[in-house]
Amino acid sequence: MRVSIQQIKDELMRHVNVYTSYGTDFDSVSDAINHYTKELYNEINDFHALTQEDIDNQNKQYSDDYLFGAKVGDLVWAGDSEVFLSLSNIEDCLRDADERMNDDYNAISDIARYVKFFLIADLL
Repeated sequence: MRVSIQQIKDELMRHVNVYTSYGTDFDSVSDAINHYTKELYNEINDFHALTQEDIDNQNKQYSDDYLFGAKVGDLVWAGDSEVFLSLSNIEDCLRDADERMNDDYNAISDIARYVKFFLIADLL
C-alpha cells in the first residue's frame, strides 16, 4: 500500500485557493505544491504491520497512547521515526491539522499537514 505522487498533488490542489499563502521560500503556489508533493510522498509512505514485539518494545520506552486502539496485525504509521502511530493518533493529528487549516491564515504548510494526515488515515 502506497500513496502515489499524483494522489498527494491532487489532494493538495483540492485545498489550495486564491487565498493560499506560500511564504518566501517559494516563487509561486505551484512551486510550493510541487515541493510539498515530494516531501509528503517521502513522509507518508512508511507503514508497518504491528507485531506483539513492536507493541512490547514501544511500550517500554513510551506510553501506550501512541498505539491506542491498535492490535497485533493492524497497520500503523511508522513515519515518525521514533514511534509507531495508530489510526486513533493519526485521527487526532488530522483534527488538529483541520483546525489549523481552517483558521484565517490559509498557509500551504497547514494544507500540507492536513493532507499528510488525511492520506495516512485513509490507508490505515
